[in-house]
Amino acid sequence: LVYPNISVSTIEVYKKSVPAFSPPLTGNLKELRNMLIYGKNDLQIPALSLAPELSEVLNLIKKQKGCLASRISGSGSTCFGIFSNIKEAEISIN
Repeated sequence: LVYPNISVSTIEVYKKSVPAFSPPLTGNLKELRNMLIYGKNDLQIPALSLAPELSEVLNLIKKQKGCLASRISGSGSTCFGIFSNIKEAEISIN
C-alpha cells in the first residue's frame, strides 16, 4: 500500500463515476486474485481525472519486479500493488 499524501474527494469521484458498477464477487480467493489482476476499479478513472498525479504512483508500483497489477484502492488515493509472491513484494519496499 502506498499513501501518496494526495487528497481525493470521495463525493467528487462518485459524481464523475458511471452508475453501472462491476458485479460483486461471489467466488473464492482465486476469483478475487484474478479480478484484482485482470479486472478494474470502477472508481479509478474518475479518481485519476481529479488527481492525475496518482498515475505516477501507479506506474512506479507497476515497475517493481514481480508486480502483476497496480490499482487505486476504493475512491482513492491510496494505491496498491499485487505481486506474484510475498518475497517479490517485500523486495520492492526495500
